[in-house]
Amino acid sequence: LPPGQLLDDMAVKVLFETPSGFAIFHYDGYKLCHQVDSEEIWADFVDPDSAADEVDLLEFKTFENKVHVISQSTGVSKELATMIRDNLKPRQRLAVGNEDYKSIIEKELNISCVCDSATAELMWGLKIQMQSLLPPENSDLRNEDYFPMSTGMYRFLKGHKIDVEPDMM
Repeated sequence: LPPGQLLDDMAVKVLFETPSGFAIFHYDGYKLCHQVDSEEIWADFVDPDSAADEVDLLEFKTFENKVHVISQSTGVSKELATMIRDNLKPRQRLAVGNEDYKSIIEKELNISCVCDSATAELMWGLKIQMQSLLPPENSDLRNEDYFPMSTGMYRFLKGHKIDVEPDMM
């Protein structure tokens, strides 16, 4: 294997939806593929500096009307499909935030996607650190968008005997 090949093969790309568009990030695929403890993924995003160390923004695009960018009825727009293909290597997996996106992308683009509990932790981390990872004018996050709480954070707090309300999950 050429130097760095194994690291490239273990990397996963992440399709992340923002209020104004979509971003593609690079993330350590080992954590997603080997289902590490959700506390490990959660810990990657405890502050902006640790988040910046764990993910790399590869591309970000705003879309006028996101409803037509990816949906069961319209499929994947040409612009989003190009963005995804330009950032993935052959046989590389794409982490996505919901099952609909997974099925649409796998069907239309023939790209293997992952959408599971580990991916949900990753998406939560990207969401809470969005303002530090994306251009400021495109990263508005309302207070109610910070919840539900990360599963990893919930386990961490419960493990330290801190009472957490069920409606925070």
